[in-house]
Amino acid sequence: MTDKFKKVPVDADTRILSSEERKIGDYDALIQLWSWDGIMGGSVIFANEDVAGLDEDEIAQIVKASGFVRKEASVKANKSDSGYTFCSFGRSDLED
Repeated sequence: MTDKFKKVPVDADTRILSSEERKIGDYDALIQLWSWDGIMGGSVIFANEDVAGLDEDEIAQIVKASGFVRKEASVKANKSDSGYTFCSFGRSDLED
């Protein structure tokens, strides 16, 4: 993992199943699949500094347009004080 995503926080109750860095559009991203309280889902994570000029809706649209998740997926972006923007989705939203 590059230093950019080295400090991504993980809730104590969350188990990371896989973690992979890739490009989403023009942006570096960390893609994590996780399990929390019996729920399986995923997140596309960006460094806040990389997406500083975008609002949360624009970031969610970039994730939807990436082909990584289904276009009809419910993707919610959240810029956090941790220095990262998290775009979360359900496991069933992954593109086959």
